[in-house]
Amino acid sequence: EISAGWPQFRAVAFGDSGEAVYDGSKASDGSREGALAFLRMFESGRMPYPYDTLDVSTRVLVAINESMDSGGAEVPIK
Repeated sequence: EISAGWPQFRAVAFGDSGEAVYDGSKASDGSREGALAFLRMFESGRMPYPYDTLDVSTRVLVAINESMDSGGAEVPIK
């Protein structure tokens, strides 16, 4: 069971046009809806979103990982 007591996710992305901030503590459901979609995927065996919409998310995660590996250096999203 997924409870509403999960920690909230926060993220900041910096780009040429400024920054984008997501503060999950201000969202009505925090990470809960994403976790539920993930669980439905396993139950149904179907992706909740088309593969092409995952491209940007995957590139962001790769850049985050590269930044963490380099001590927090700025890494462009390729």
